[in-house]
Amino acid sequence: MDQIIKVAWELNENTDNRYRLVYEIAELAKKLVDETQMKKARDEFGFEEVVAENSYKKENPVNWCPSCQTVLANEQVVDGKCERCSAEVGKKNLSQWYFKITDYAERLLDNLDKLPGWPDKVKTMQKNWIGKSTGAFVNFSIAGTDEKLRIYTTRPDTLFGVTFMVMAPEHELIDAWKEKLTNMEEILAWCPLSEIEPYKE
Repeated sequence: MDQIIKVAWELNENTDNRYRLVYEIAELAKKLVDETQMKKARDEFGFEEVVAENSYKKENPVNWCPSCQTVLANEQVVDGKCERCSAEVGKKNLSQWYFKITDYAERLLDNLDKLPGWPDKVKTMQKNWIGKSTGAFVNFSIAGTDEKLRIYTTRPDTLFGVTFMVMAPEHELIDAWKEKLTNMEEILAWCPLSEIEPYKE
């Protein structure tokens, strides 16, 4: 495994094409680990049990290329188009499997500095990817209603200076108040319903 990580790091530093990078790492892994070793490791580690306990399925919007008929990462969408075929990329709701990595965020962060030989650059990338944020949820009363707007902040000490809040166009309150909002046409012109719908839970 150390050899794979070392070579992966060297390839990452010297390879422009990320698809080639993934291919090279996979080929190296196949040479270093045969199927018998892999099965033994899976059995000893209890791979199936770990997956069953730590995975879940839910529907979420994804970047969808109608030409390639595939899901794209944000980095593969350039100016709203597929980087492979230049087709217009849209949003599509797909049922997907997820790992509960957030359950292990604290352990991952605590042990990053214990990894021998990992460059600081990679550790920083991992910390950014985990994206730990410490803050608080605060409920703001909405004038003239019994409703509250819940927000998250990392700086509760600045709440007395709040002058406005911004809601995402797919926020449930936008729908609930569409008859009362004086600028609903402006909202829809800026973000049409066809773009909002996939983000609604």
